[in-house]
Amino acid sequence: MNPTRRRRATWAPVAAALIGWGATLGVALPVSVSRVQAQNAENSPARLVPGEQLVYYLEWVGLDARRDDWNRTAAAQVLNEAGYGRILNQIVEQIASYAERSMGPNGPDLDFVRAVVTRVVDRGFALGVQANFAEPVQGNPLRAAVAVFTGVGRNDLRPTLEVLLGQFGFNTVQAEDVTYWILPPPPVFETAAIWFVGEDLVIAAGQDNVAQLVNDVAQGRSPSALKNPIRERLVNPTDAQAIRALGLGFIELEGVPFGAASQALGLDGLKRVESVIGFQGAALATEARIVAPAPRRGLLTLLDQPGLDWDNPPPIPAEVNDFTIVSFDPAAAIKLAKTLTGEFDPRAPAQIDQTLADIKTRFQIDLEGDWIKAIGHQFSFFVVPPSENDNLNMLYFRVPKVAMVAQPRDPAQFRAGLDRTMNAVNPLLANAGMPMFDAAFEEMGMRFEFPEGPPASGQLQFRKLKTGDGWALTIPPAVFPMNVGVRPTALVGPRDFVLSVSPEAARQVTAIRAGEQPSWFEQKSNRQLIQDLKTGGKPILFAITDPRDTTPQFLMNVPAMVQGLAGFTAYLNPDAPPFVLEIDPDDIPSRASLRKPLFPNTVLASVDDFGLTIRTRTSLPAANVGVSTGAFATALMLPAVQSAREAARRTQCANNLKQMAIAAFNYEVVYGRFPDDIRDPKTGEPLLSWRVAILPYLEQQNLYNRFKLDEPWDSPHNLELLNEMPAIFRCPSDDTMGEGMTGYLSFRGPGAFLDRPGGTSLVEISDGTSNTIMVAEGLEGVEWTRPRDFTFDPEAEMPVEGIGSKHPGGYNALFGDGSVRFLRTTLDPQTLKALITRNGGEIINPNGLLP
Repeated sequence: MNPTRRRRATWAPVAAALIGWGATLGVALPVSVSRVQAQNAENSPARLVPGEQLVYYLEWVGLDARRDDWNRTAAAQVLNEAGYGRILNQIVEQIASYAERSMGPNGPDLDFVRAVVTRVVDRGFALGVQANFAEPVQGNPLRAAVAVFTGVGRNDLRPTLEVLLGQFGFNTVQAEDVTYWILPPPPVFETAAIWFVGEDLVIAAGQDNVAQLVNDVAQGRSPSALKNPIRERLVNPTDAQAIRALGLGFIELEGVPFGAASQALGLDGLKRVESVIGFQGAALATEARIVAPAPRRGLLTLLDQPGLDWDNPPPIPAEVNDFTIVSFDPAAAIKLAKTLTGEFDPRAPAQIDQTLADIKTRFQIDLEGDWIKAIGHQFSFFVVPPSENDNLNMLYFRVPKVAMVAQPRDPAQFRAGLDRTMNAVNPLLANAGMPMFDAAFEEMGMRFEFPEGPPASGQLQFRKLKTGDGWALTIPPAVFPMNVGVRPTALVGPRDFVLSVSPEAARQVTAIRAGEQPSWFEQKSNRQLIQDLKTGGKPILFAITDPRDTTPQFLMNVPAMVQGLAGFTAYLNPDAPPFVLEIDPDDIPSRASLRKPLFPNTVLASVDDFGLTIRTRTSLPAANVGVSTGAFATALMLPAVQSAREAARRTQCANNLKQMAIAAFNYEVVYGRFPDDIRDPKTGEPLLSWRVAILPYLEQQNLYNRFKLDEPWDSPHNLELLNEMPAIFRCPSDDTMGEGMTGYLSFRGPGAFLDRPGGTSLVEISDGTSNTIMVAEGLEGVEWTRPRDFTFDPEAEMPVEGIGSKHPGGYNALFGDGSVRFLRTTLDPQTLKALITRNGGEIINPNGLLP
């Protein structure tokens, strides 16, 4: 299937968004929050989703509504200021080009796919599901499911979509000038259809007339999801520090019939699950909330942990970059396990007790008394950064200095229990033995074998430390040629129980408690971080990952990894065409520039009377940030791919204007004046735009010759040429203008560039060509052949209306010297007036023009 092949566009960044990390937003739009919200409400896909009996809702707000928030983030700085977006864009463009060549002319129209995905990512979508659990129909509570894709029905995409729907062979129904394509309904619904509502695409399935259901919502006869209180709270939070939502969703569980087993486990206490992803200052942020009000029963009582003690933090070394602290009471968990299993089998609690007793009798290990009840509830896990001396002699591996720290209820009693356990474990190890393995290299890897025969000399053995406060595992070379510095250690200090990779690493923890080494929590910046994270709820988990020492190096090596992956793919598929990545190593940003915007990524889980809340804040999405999911990371990185794309589009837009400047200067060389509209020689009335006049100087002589220059732009003959607009007159960032429309306009009015018939000469630009705008971008398009430009009124408070662009933060402007500068949308009106006039004599501060 290959409907209407389109000219190749920069679709690759969207492909990158689909595989996880992606590009282009650019600079902030200087509009108020209220204006953004108003625009979002007017065009939001939520306005077409039924709001009654809504049990599931998912919405992508759209990047167009959050561009200003994106540009405050560290991720935007990495892509835009550090310049990594250009590298990312080059990689994805080349991968896309390779994919297109590999699929050949009969492959799908990838440009069209890119255009659809881009529109959805920029403008948003929503999905809602209705259900009535109190009155199910033939046992089925689901009533309808409606998905709305904003802007997909615009004229640039709709014709191809209609062709595709026709090729799939769907039947159509015409009603009130609307075409409905009838889809095969999903198993749980009776009807399904797809149609357009204005510029939006609607896909709906339900038990009844879903088209009437959506139309009632659109006409205001039924409530929409737009005013759903949960959605309203997530999209428009009252707290100024809250997340600015990019995506949100919720599952409503109130009224859902839970089975007997679920009720026995206390799961009927779950009322709702809701989440939001978006931006919070410089951070990419997520918040997931499980609404389970107190008092909680069954499994939900696992949320009621004692909580972390910020005033008595664990002894974590100052140089640690990654750690997790969690509050979990093993004794309470065992008690709960006995209670819940007893709900299903009255014999189960006794069986658990018997199992623990058997272990104690057989192995002399009292799991419950010496460990489960004694170890406490706060656990910390961390990795100490390796030093150069931490390499193993074999294969030069570095062993991570992992450690776990807990606070026993009674350290002295816990140490006695540890001694009993180690004394019981050593005989088991001695009887088991541990033969040395043989390693054999094969074509696709390495195979390990354990030879037959008696055990090798030497066994694993726990030996008590000379200080008497712990045990270390001895690993003889015959068992495994381990570096001498690797001796897994269990140590009990005055307040802490430590499991670590070596006695030295464990001693580091006890040294912090003794005040001999600095703690992570003593650092001033870290104390402030903890203070900022404190919420009204009780914290039960805190995790931190500092990407500043690892992420820059990873990003710098992405091109090499891509090429390496391509080589491996070629090995698996020798018949595939080769992929050669062309990246100039000198273009890759430096480690310092990539590191500068980054800050520690955090996860905080807290519990209150309403339930569990999990919050994450990251400078860049990271797979190792606690509970962050792959889907969240993908969604959060969509702005990254958008940034590289916007940078390329803005550059192409500037190039368009520069080509117009070259054409205008060539015109001036021939005629002694810059181009004006083509006018009626008798009446002086403008017939065709100056854009038509410069066609011969844009290598468009043939198109110019086809115009009737003595007829107006909208004469039957000239109107036929409207859709043949050269690509140079279309800004690549603006996909909202129809065919034949341009946003590149000059200025007409007293003292402006085009203030008189016949055009302006160089000598008449007394303010200087570098201080006078010839052409700028406009928010509203005009037919490219139509003699219409900006109206300049020097007496008005705002001298020009409608100036601006789809580029975040500003617009490109072509000056009389042929240069193109990016001007802020918030440029002072008096400065803008001075730039438009060619002979006003104003003094202009160039620093005020910077975006």
